[in-house]
Amino acid sequence: MKVAYPVLIKQSGDEFLAYIPDLDGFTEGTDLADVIEMARDYIGLACMGQENDLPEASTYKEAVKKAKKNNDIFDYSDGLQTMVDVD
Repeated sequence: MKVAYPVLIKQSGDEFLAYIPDLDGFTEGTDLADVIEMARDYIGLACMGQENDLPEASTYKEAVKKAKKNNDIFDYSDGLQTMVDVD
């Protein structure tokens, strides 16, 4: 089953940090391509075995709203917005 979730990415120093609001997940990478790959891995592992109980994907607007609520550690709300899919 293929799913796609919004991911918010922001650079912090030399690292790229990602937040997956629908799964309340965080990951990081060394560059943009790496952080997208890490987000894909996170989504795949988080969804494994839950094919019938996956959270519905948010819109970008909803994802940013969730990020603003969860910005006590790092503010992703003004980061790059992309969709990341996994099969």
